[in-house]
Amino acid sequence: MTCVAQTRPASVWLVEEQYIKESPHSPGKFAMNTYAQNDEKQRVAELVDGLATLGFAVGRKPLMSVEDLNYLREFVDRIYEARIGEHDVSSSTPVVERLIGIDARVDRIFDSVLRDPTIRGVLEAIHGPDYKIWEISARYSIDGDPGLGIHQDAFGQMNLALNLSELDDDCGVTSFIPRSHMLYRWSHRVSWARPSIGNRIAVPLRFGHSDFAFFLNKTWHGRTRNKGGTVKKIILIGTFPAGAKYLPKFEEKEIESIDPACVELRRLVDFRVDTQRLESGEVSVVARDGTQGKPFSIELEDSKRYLFRSLPIFSKLAAMELIFRPARWANRVLKALRLRQSAA
Repeated sequence: MTCVAQTRPASVWLVEEQYIKESPHSPGKFAMNTYAQNDEKQRVAELVDGLATLGFAVGRKPLMSVEDLNYLREFVDRIYEARIGEHDVSSSTPVVERLIGIDARVDRIFDSVLRDPTIRGVLEAIHGPDYKIWEISARYSIDGDPGLGIHQDAFGQMNLALNLSELDDDCGVTSFIPRSHMLYRWSHRVSWARPSIGNRIAVPLRFGHSDFAFFLNKTWHGRTRNKGGTVKKIILIGTFPAGAKYLPKFEEKEIESIDPACVELRRLVDFRVDTQRLESGEVSVVARDGTQGKPFSIELEDSKRYLFRSLPIFSKLAAMELIFRPARWANRVLKALRLRQSAA
């Protein structure tokens, strides 16, 4: 038993028992009968380990067929050009929010993705068996996009990212500060969060031969500047576990328009099922069996349990703050002096 394994929360321990011990190299009752089953479980274990260790993880191989991927690209471009449900919500970057309930084949593609054993395995390992989808949106980064500063998103959230870009480079892509998911929610307080600085120490998301990735939204992340002259496209599927809450984005008519054959997709996006309505207008995700255990994505919010493991990344970011905070103060003083001189 390693020191790293000892520091992991109980939910990740369960993942290791289920997906790593059940291998042909482990004797006893955990041994699997086929290589295919072992390979599937190993892929899930690698992704879960990446999420638990770094805060993000990229798949090893494509999730969608070439035909489905091309169809999804053409569909998203068609919706984008028609400006249906499109508005700017992320640093002047176009976001297409309405993607489901329009085209039956697209609904089936999303439903197939959500039923995929690897995707479902990772979602259940991180969120537990009860989770909901908050949004399915496409985000564009066009030439000249200044990027997005370092930030964190909602409590308990994890995103599944589907890559629609044909070019895999560092321009206009999500970037992460590895292991920062173990830190407190301090990203909004640092003096170097703006894109021109923060993204210099962040790691750009590169899909390689894969077309999907996961990231925990507590991980400090941003978006790199797009100066490459190419358009980057990505679909983000935002998910929340039992114990978390979100403000519904899908409309009832949108849910009802989904292809009836897409049972999993309809269940996961329907905010009226397996949730409790709050006075704020948000909904709280509830466990279907009535229990309320803490999945990894909820345990992660208790950063005290990661104090020791987070010391290296904390020290690095604290050193940056010691450099940039005084520089920021000095810049403010210089601006004030210039204003006073110009007024005189």
